[in-house]
This record gives sequence, C-alpha cells and structure tokens, in this order.
Amino acid sequence: MTQSYHLSISNSGEKTRLLLSFKYDKEQGYYKTNDAENYNLTLTADHDLADFWTLGTTVRLKRNNISGFQKINNEILYMTPLSDPYLENGDLNYFPNPLNTSGYNPLANDVPGQFADDAQSNLLNLNLTSHIKINKWLSMHTNFGYIFSDYKRGYFYGKDSYKGKGVKTNSGKEYNNYDQWTLNHIITYDNSFGDHNLVVDLVGEMQSRRYDKGTLSGDNQPVEYTSYHNLGSNTENIKIGSSFENWALASVLGRLRYNYKNKYYFNIAFRTDGSSRLAKGNQWAVFPSGGVSWSMKDESFMQNVNWINSLKLRVSYGTVGNTAISPYQTLASLSQYAYLFGEDSSNKFYVYSPTSIVNLDLGWEISKTVNAGVDFGLFNNKLNGYVEYYNTKTSDLLMKRTIPSFTGFNDIWQNIGETETSGVEFNLNYNPVRTKDLNVDFSLNASRNWEKITALISGEDLPNNKWFIGEPLGVFYDYEKIGIWQLGEEEAAAKYNAKVGDIKVKDQNGDGSISAADDRIILGQVRPKWIASLGANVQYKNFDFSFNLNSRWGYLVKPAPYDDITMDGQRWLPAVDYWTPDNPTNSYPRADQASGYDTYRTSNGYQKGDHIKIQDITLGYSFENLLSKKVPIRKLRFYVQMRNIGYLYRAAEFDIIPEQPDINYTVPSSYNFGVNVTF
Repeated sequence: MTQSYHLSISNSGEKTRLLLSFKYDKEQGYYKTNDAENYNLTLTADHDLADFWTLGTTVRLKRNNISGFQKINNEILYMTPLSDPYLENGDLNYFPNPLNTSGYNPLANDVPGQFADDAQSNLLNLNLTSHIKINKWLSMHTNFGYIFSDYKRGYFYGKDSYKGKGVKTNSGKEYNNYDQWTLNHIITYDNSFGDHNLVVDLVGEMQSRRYDKGTLSGDNQPVEYTSYHNLGSNTENIKIGSSFENWALASVLGRLRYNYKNKYYFNIAFRTDGSSRLAKGNQWAVFPSGGVSWSMKDESFMQNVNWINSLKLRVSYGTVGNTAISPYQTLASLSQYAYLFGEDSSNKFYVYSPTSIVNLDLGWEISKTVNAGVDFGLFNNKLNGYVEYYNTKTSDLLMKRTIPSFTGFNDIWQNIGETETSGVEFNLNYNPVRTKDLNVDFSLNASRNWEKITALISGEDLPNNKWFIGEPLGVFYDYEKIGIWQLGEEEAAAKYNAKVGDIKVKDQNGDGSISAADDRIILGQVRPKWIASLGANVQYKNFDFSFNLNSRWGYLVKPAPYDDITMDGQRWLPAVDYWTPDNPTNSYPRADQASGYDTYRTSNGYQKGDHIKIQDITLGYSFENLLSKKVPIRKLRFYVQMRNIGYLYRAAEFDIIPEQPDINYTVPSSYNFGVNVTF
C-alpha cells in the first residue's frame, strides 16, 4: 500500500517570486518488515536585486526512513506445499521441509524480536544562482551547488532468524556521508545584427566530492533484546571497517552558436576536462563538438507547401569522456590478513598483501558520435516528431579485465579496447482530435540499436570476460542445450560421460567430446535490439484517460529462479517439469538427490526477453470552477491509477519479469487512488 501527499504554495510580487512545496510518501512493502517513509521540502525563490541583477536559490530537504528486509534468495523455493509453516500449537515450524533440513523457514524474520533493519538518510541540496546583465549583449551567470547526504543503518538478526538459523545472532551498524560542491561561471555574448545572431559562451566549472564510510559488526550477542544497540557485547567475528574517497573534476568550455535568418544554424564547442580519478599524465583530455542545421520550411520554395508546418535537417559531431571508475583504482591496494601461531587462536600475526595491480596508464574512455536527424510538423502540427540516426565509436574502453590466476590477482582495470554502436530512433506524436470537449493524443517512440566490439587490447577474443570482436559488449556465452538424453540413447550419451535424463548440449566442433574451450558459443545478447513505447491521452469534458505500453525485443534473460538450479527433486516444484522414463520431456533433466547438479545446468535457464508491458493506466475526473467565498478551490480532480499491471505479450516460458529477472524483490503491481486540489 502506498500513500502520497503533495502540497505546494506559490506567490509572486513585483521583484520576488516564491514557491514552497512539501511531499510525503509512505509505502508498505510486501515483506512484513519492509516500510518506507519519505519527506521532501523544497523552497525556490528569485529576487530582482536590480534591473540588471537577479539572485535565485533552491533549497531541498529530504529525509527517508526505511525498515528493510532480508533477501530470501532462493530458499523460499525449497519449501514443499505439503508442509505447514506453522506447528499445531501455532509456533513457527523452522524446518518445514522434512526432505531438506537446510531449508529454513523464510517467515522466521517475522517473529517479534528476531529481525530489525532500520535505515535513515538525510539530504540537503542547495543551489544558489546569480544572473547579471552587464550590457545589451553581455551577461554573466554564476551557479553554486552543494549537496550533503548523511546515512546510517542498524541491523540485527536473532539466533532464530532466517540468517541465524538457530545458531547465533548477527548485528551491526554502518554509516556513510558525502558532500559535493559544484561551481560554474558562464559569460555569454549574445548579439543580433541584421539577419545574423551570434552567441558565444565561455564556461569554467569545478566540482569535488568527499565520501566517508564506516562499519561495525559481530556475532553471538548474548542478550537479544538490545538488538543493534549493544554491539560491544558481540563475542565472535567482530569486524571494524572504514573507507574514504575524495575526487575532483575541473572543466573549461568555449562555445560559439550562429544562425542566419533563423534558417541556417551552426555551432562549435571545445571542452577540456581534468579528472583526479585517472592516472597522472592521463588526467586531462579535450572534447570538441559541432553541428549544423537547416530550417527547410523557412525557405521560399516551401511556403506554399501548406501541409508541412515545420521541417528541419540537422547533423552534428561530438566527443565525450567517461571516467567510470572509483577514486584510487589506478593505484595498487593492500589488504590485511591474520596468521595464527601455535595452539592459541588469539596469537595472531598481521601481514599485508597486495590485492589489486597498479595501472599508471589508465586514461579517459572517449566516445565520438555522429548524429543526423529530421524534425517535422505536419497537418497543422497534428503529426510531429523526429527521425534520427547515430553512430558512436568508443576508444580506450574502461573495463575490469579478468587475468590469469598465476599472477596472484583476479582482475585489473584497463582501457581494454574499442566498440561501435549505431542506431535509428523515431518519435511520433499524433493529435487526431482537438475540439472544445474532446482531445486525443498518441505518442510512439521506438529505437533499433546495433553494437559490436571492434578491437581488444589483446588483439584477439577474451572468452573469460565474454568479450568477442564483432559481437556486442554484453553477451551470454555458454553451452547450447539441444534437449535431454532419452531412452535408447544410452550408448551415445556415454560417449559424452552422460546418462539418460541428463542435459544434452551440442558438440559444436564434432570431435566427440564437450569442452569449455571448443563447445561454448554466443547464445544471445544482454541488451535489447529494439526498445519501444506507446502512450495515449484522452480528455473528454471533465474526464481524462491515459495509458502507456513499453516493449523490448531481441535479447535474452537468465532469470534468477532458473539460473544454475539444483536438480535434486526437493525444490523448484512449481516450475520444473523433470525428466522421467514416463515423462520424456526435453525441458528439465532427471532429479538427482545424490548430487543435485547436472554438468551443463547453466545452459538450462536462458529465456527470450521479448515483451509488451502495460506500464500504467490512469482514469480521472475533474470538478472545476468551484471557487467561492466558502470554498476556495479552483479545481478538484479524483483519479485512479494502475501501474505494472501485466503483459500483453511475453516470450519467456516462465512467470518472470523480463526487465528485472531477479526474485529478491520484484516490482509489484500497484493500484492508486488520488486527489489533486488546486486553491
């Protein structure tokens, strides 16, 4: 259940403008212990200090209170529907599955005093602006932004909680806070002379962020009722941790914009950025960009084409940089380890060992994009939209690369290679009916994307990272399941060290054996090839109705409930069609209580992610002109809204959410009733 309340007050004078708004949200999750409260207060003010000078400020205060939940992972699926989660006396049955004594009751955290997870965050967002009109053509704009965030969390798992499993408690606290400031100055020259308009911007910007974090936890707390408020009483696995980050970014930008007769447009810009996250010698880079456009409709030869209201052609080129790494990842890091000497477990000797490799060559990831498009408005602008093509080539791609274990490390951050992404996107807005009582609008947006790796640092494919030249950056690379070994195929199965009822995978090179090096293939890509959305808004007198559909096509998902599953016959019962001699299915292998694992089980869970989803539907009714001396209301609107309702089409065989194939906390459907009041 969700409650949401929003109140705003505005006032304008000759020199001062104010807006104050407050919003409160309360959400009850579908886990018993999960609740959230959000408070938001925003004040916006502008004041004309003089005819040429305006000051402004925006202050946002936000507080979140969250009572969390423990992710139950897959264990809820271990339960059998033949067992009762409660005993006859009403107490909780902690091990409800007699065939799986490790399957602990997921309801254990609902027992009073056995679970707590409370978090609180506070956020201050301050923005100060100054705009000075120096003369007719010259102005200066200054903006200062500051963000401060404070977060703290306390958690407690009792001995009989889902995590404790009847053994011992676990409790801890953590905090983190960060502050970030941004300062930029913009000097603008804007002059129109004759048919010409010229705008020149000079921009300087600096930003910095500091992040501080601390954690404390332990096990086996003797007194449970103190929850996470007495961490010093923990007697085992006491851990103290802390971390600190600080980074800065400096930027300088010069930009020129010119247009002639509001028909021909030209712009060019040069930007240079310096990031403290990168290695010395590679911290600065220059990013040029530019573009031209032509308003064809404003040409004389188009004036008699009445069904075209606007038509613009545009082409642009630009470069951008990315430093998507945490501070200090160019440096080597050390971790502490304890060694025991003698029979006394308290006699520990602490040493430090390197856990990551230094990379003093790590630099900017740079993307160069060419963009071409057409913007149009037709039939009195009843139909408008755009069609756009883009091509992006990214070099020095920043990724974490897996390296051989004999180096003593698992991976290293590197500029690993180059990629190319291209796509076509179009947007259509159609207003077929526009009358006094009825207005109908439709909007359609769709895009088709292609992506591939064009070069790698090694000069060849890197299968361990699932990076292949000529293929998308994100792919599923695995064995190709072609069925289940059936009765009568015993001899053929034995050649592959398999038995009847096991998963059958394709021998890609036909050498009579299955190996990871030779028989895994690219099964599909992680990101969709097609993304589309369709929306509609209908207003009839005082009624309003809207809906939105979302769709994705051309990709695979691997849902968590069916990924690398254990086929022991004691779990997954609602979903799994096991192979048996009397049920020669090709869906799932035979149940094996002894091992529970088929050699090629990872090949079994892939599903098509194609879907058309009903995102939301809203129906409302408005009462207007209620303003009177007794009732100071301008407008009163009641509405009902439904979100995440379901799917018109879903290719996946299972009941999953293709956009979020994870069972830890799926996006629930919601049904909302609301009231908007305007005074």
